[in-house]
Amino acid sequence: MSTELFMMQTGIKLTAVGYRGIPPALADFINGQLHVGFFPVGQIAPHVESGRVRVLAVAAPTRVRQFPEVSTMLEIGFAPSQVVRPWFTFLVPKRTPGTVVDRLHAGIARALVSPEVQAAIEKLGNVAIRPDTPQGVDQLLANEFGRWRMFIAETGLTLELEQN
Repeated sequence: MSTELFMMQTGIKLTAVGYRGIPPALADFINGQLHVGFFPVGQIAPHVESGRVRVLAVAAPTRVRQFPEVSTMLEIGFAPSQVVRPWFTFLVPKRTPGTVVDRLHAGIARALVSPEVQAAIEKLGNVAIRPDTPQGVDQLLANEFGRWRMFIAETGLTLELEQN
């Protein structure tokens, strides 16, 4: 989807190749079958350090610790909608009692500020986003789902699920 977003904003036509996850796409990129790609910082960093890959820009909201000299896409003139922020969240079934949700949220919030967890998240090239409340998580999800739903509608992309 990052490639589609890039093409939409630049008018550059590329052939987007769908992969079953990042590892096979990264392998083809490293081996030269792909000429450009968008990859998570934590997974591409070793290849940058070895000199096999060159980072042109990061699609994060701010420069990343692993590549402090590399500009963000915003800094080089891309629109804010080009910023891609990967996120992970803890989810519970909808009927989970509020007291349980609040307790889980408090524990997760404490863990996210611990130096060990911060270091692990940063090593992957990410930054912990800590919504103040479970409702803040709901708002994050609503914003992201809305953003990508509009993007999918604009591009005509479809989701293909395989049945095993």
